[in-house]
This record gives sequence, structure tokens and C-alpha cells, in this order.
Amino acid sequence: MANRRDDAIKTLVKLRGLPVDHPRVYKEVQDIEVDINKSTGGSGKMSFLAIIKETFTVPSNLRRVQQCLVSYALAQLSGASSITSYFVPILSLMGEGGDTGQKLILSGLYGMSKFFFVLMASFFFIDALGRRKSLFIGCTLQMVSDIYIGVYMKYQQTNDVSAASSRAAIAALFIHAFGYSVGLLVLPYVFGGELWPNRIRSFGGALGQTFHWLFTYAMQFSVPSLLDKTDEWGAFIFFAAGCGISLIYVYLMVPEVAGLNVEDIEDVFKGPWFNAYRRLKQPAPILGLEMGNRDCLGKSTARHVEEQDGKV
Repeated sequence: MANRRDDAIKTLVKLRGLPVDHPRVYKEVQDIEVDINKSTGGSGKMSFLAIIKETFTVPSNLRRVQQCLVSYALAQLSGASSITSYFVPILSLMGEGGDTGQKLILSGLYGMSKFFFVLMASFFFIDALGRRKSLFIGCTLQMVSDIYIGVYMKYQQTNDVSAASSRAAIAALFIHAFGYSVGLLVLPYVFGGELWPNRIRSFGGALGQTFHWLFTYAMQFSVPSLLDKTDEWGAFIFFAAGCGISLIYVYLMVPEVAGLNVEDIEDVFKGPWFNAYRRLKQPAPILGLEMGNRDCLGKSTARHVEEQDGKV
């Protein structure tokens, strides 16, 4: 967008670990330039109204809007943020955690565990397993944990419970956090950053974050009433239902985009909305290009990259 072609190619070369005349580098540069020319129409800038119009009237972009917003909503409906915010009161409702000091220690451990779970998910799960598999694993773990906690709370309201089942209930909270970190915590942010075409990326990201925090506030505000109206245990069955809806939604409507560049994602989002489970084929490898075509990157670019590398 800033007309720094040589810098962009130098960065791409370092990112891919490939020489400047490699076919993949040439192909990606070509795709990026085509996308930029298409997005700006040759003018170099789009008006705000034009961005709004393209976001909400182009079918592929409208599908991006729904996936971004729905994924943020489902993350909150899974109950993970609510558990984090009301962790100590929830422990009290479960009749576990000991005195206030012990509950605060457990709350700190819970927060730290989520931090390390997110690191694990970011570095090992999302790209290794793909977006869809990560969501399936995460939502399933959350749903099972929610159901166990709900059943446990219902039972312990009228009956004595064993020490083992109590410890399992606390463990379920941490398993729930792990499932959330693998799926609905990290991936909505990933979707909010990688799905949008360049011309509406900033607006799309802002739209997603605005909705995310408004919905988060609404959920945090409603949790005490939800616990009260559902005899406490019913709230976790509600969260489990949210995870079940998430599994169905991911199966039908969330395509796998791991390994795709921004330009290829556009093709994925064209066509029917409810066929994500059929679009699992990985993109074909970029075929080699003739040396004559690769030369169009320009000798000046190659020289620039070599000079910059020599300075490092």
C-alpha cells in the first residue's frame, strides 16, 4: 500500500527462507500486487463509504463478517470468560476451594494456566492441526467439562459428594480453560486478522473487536442473573449447549484456511456458506516458473536484497 516494493520482497524472502528468484516468491509478489491494484482501483486509497459498501454488499466479505462476529459470540457463550471473571464465586457455589486465601491462589493458578495454554495453542496446535481441528478439540473439551460441572453442582446441592468427584470438578475447570485456549480463545482473533482482504482489513478488524468487547460486556453483566435463574448448575448446561452449537457451526460454516495466503482465501469464501466440511483439500503447491518470468522481479530488487543482507 505504501509503494515499498523492494522492502516487501526483502521481507518475504526472509520470511520464506527462499532466494529472491524462487518461483514461490515470484508468485506471491505477483498475487499481492494484483490484489493491491484491485483493492485501490489504481487510486491508492478507498473512501470510508466505499469500504463500508464493499464489506456489507460483497457476498464473500459478508461471509467473513458473519464468521468473525459469530466466532467471537460463540467464544463468550462457551462460558470461559465468565468462569475467569467469576472464578472465586463459582468455587464457592461448587463448595470447593477451601478458604478465601486458597480460592485466590486457585484463581491465580487458573489465570497462569490459561496463559501457558494459549502459548501452547499458538505455537503447536493452530498451524499443526489446522483451524477446524483445533476448534473441534477445544469445543469438545469445553462441552464435556461444562456438562460435568453442571451435573456435579446439581448433585451436590442435595447430596454428599466424594472428595474424588470434587477434585474432578476443579480439574474440569482447568480442562475447560485448556479447551478454550486451543479453540475459541485464540482462533477468533486469528480469523479477525487473516480472513479480510487487504482493502478492508483495518475496518474488518475494528468491526470484530468492537463487537467482541460489547458482547463480552453483555455476557459478564448477565452471568449473575443466569446463575440465579438456572439454580446455578443450569448455567453450565447453557454453556455446554453453546459449545454444541459451536461444533455444528464449525462443521458447516468454518472453512480450513491454514496454509492459504490472503489471495487464496478469497476463493474459499466464494460459493455456498454451508459446505465448509467439503472444502478440506489443501492448496496445490506452486509450480515452477520459467526463468524469464522470474526476471520480472527486477535485477534492482535482487541487488537491493543482497545489499541489505550484507549490512546485517
